[in-house]
Amino acid sequence: MAVVDNSRSVTKITPAWVNALQKPDCQRPQNVTAKVAQLAILLARNGGHIPGTITIATLKGHSKTEYMLDGQHRLHAFLMSHKDVGWANIRRIEVDTEAELGMEFEQSNSHLVHMRPDDKLRALERGHPGLTLIRRKCSFIGYDSLRRNEMSPIVSMSLVLRAWVASQYEVPRSIGAITTLAQQLTEKDAEQMVQFLGMCFNAWGRDPEYQRLWGSLNLTLSAWLWRRLNEPSMRSRATAMTAGQYQKCLMALSADGVFLDWLVGRNLNDRDRAPAYARIVAIVKKRFHQDSGKRPIMPSPPWSKGHVRGEMAVR
Repeated sequence: MAVVDNSRSVTKITPAWVNALQKPDCQRPQNVTAKVAQLAILLARNGGHIPGTITIATLKGHSKTEYMLDGQHRLHAFLMSHKDVGWANIRRIEVDTEAELGMEFEQSNSHLVHMRPDDKLRALERGHPGLTLIRRKCSFIGYDSLRRNEMSPIVSMSLVLRAWVASQYEVPRSIGAITTLAQQLTEKDAEQMVQFLGMCFNAWGRDPEYQRLWGSLNLTLSAWLWRRLNEPSMRSRATAMTAGQYQKCLMALSADGVFLDWLVGRNLNDRDRAPAYARIVAIVKKRFHQDSGKRPIMPSPPWSKGHVRGEMAVR
């Protein structure tokens, strides 16, 4: 990555200069925590001397536009202090592309406000074809402001990425750091994710009453089952299904009030995984039989043993 560290110096700053700084796309939402408020009080008392290093970035060939890369919460605390003048150790860098800007953000961002997994993925997106593809084709996936209004994202990128990666293992489980999972995601993986997530959205939509279906447990197991019914390398003896057939089965999940109520408080753990799978399989088998007249063969992994009888109880 071509990052040029031009200078590092203690600089006099003003509120006007702070307000003129631009926020890059990779920057996370501003969050005024108790620590930020406490820092504002400290700055009011110490003459506006900001702790740590503030990183200001420019894009090569666009030196007049300065981006607030690292330190936005400390600079906001300075504004909250109502000081006319402050002092900060400013590090200035120049990068070639916005993708490099995002990578530098993830590496250098301070921890005054803890970076969530979605903050890290947002920073990686511009330099990651897979994440870019998912965001372009699935507008219902986002990094923040979930379900604020009828057009907001309804599920986070970190949740769907963890669910998809977990579904590739014989025993579906969460594993690995989110940045590692993103770096391992290929464009082919992303295309398969987009197809599956598109089926889920067509089946469940944005309706608040179906929000539980977008949870980690149901989403992961639905992805796990779809891949065993669709992907040749995972299918073994299971009945193959088309995307259209499986989408109708996903719709059947949303129509089962008992299953929706059962999902409350359930998580992707050893206690809930097998009984959740038994319920999903029962609903999928019933819908497929209604539509085709055939009784499908479903995957019966070792971790689901002992719960097969539960299928009849949820019919």
